[in-house]
Amino acid sequence: MSDIELFNTLTYDTIKASAISDIPDVYTEIVVLNSGDNEAGVYEFGFSLSFNFDSTTTAAFIQWRVDGGAWAIFKIEPSDVSDSIPVFYAYPKSYTSGVHTFELQMKKETSAHTLNIEVCDLFFKRVGV
Repeated sequence: MSDIELFNTLTYDTIKASAISDIPDVYTEIVVLNSGDNEAGVYEFGFSLSFNFDSTTTAAFIQWRVDGGAWAIFKIEPSDVSDSIPVFYAYPKSYTSGVHTFELQMKKETSAHTLNIEVCDLFFKRVGV
């Protein structure tokens, strides 16, 4: 594939959520991204997220999955209640043609604290053939 042909097949799907207050202590959907009907190729899925959590003794959890597969989970234990915690994660992988679904959820360890999402972006972009 020439550079021009690759450029013509590049795609970029994205979705954003912001200002979500007081996420509960059960996994809660933050955002779902359904890609376009894309060609097979190497794509990079990722997310950026910023949140605040008023606890230094309990954890916040982020989980995501692709096409209904197994959940990948991050556990974050903040060290300062006044911090805004940024998270970025991305990885390239070969995908089949078609529409793909990406889900991101969060929860807090106990109901005694407040977990707020400032902004969350999911993206799915073509990076190779």
